[in-house]
Amino acid sequence: PALREAAPDLNDITVRFLAGASAGSTAVALTYPLDLLRARMAVQCGERAAYDGYLRAVKSIVREEGFLSLWRGLRPTLLGIIPYSALSF
Repeated sequence: PALREAAPDLNDITVRFLAGASAGSTAVALTYPLDLLRARMAVQCGERAAYDGYLRAVKSIVREEGFLSLWRGLRPTLLGIIPYSALSF
């Protein structure tokens, strides 16, 4: 309702497209650090694993690479999910 009130001249298809794009990009942006951790934990192997748990992995990544590195690689993922979620909403 807020988008329709702010821009009453938008048709239903445009509103649904924007809602889908917003929902998809928000979901991906919020869960991306978890996906990054899952991928890094899956890649490590052997006796000398870089991370022995998710909390230690987060601490190590933030300390060594910086806080924003948790979202490194988000842009290509968003380029794929925005059209998909916008069209399927």
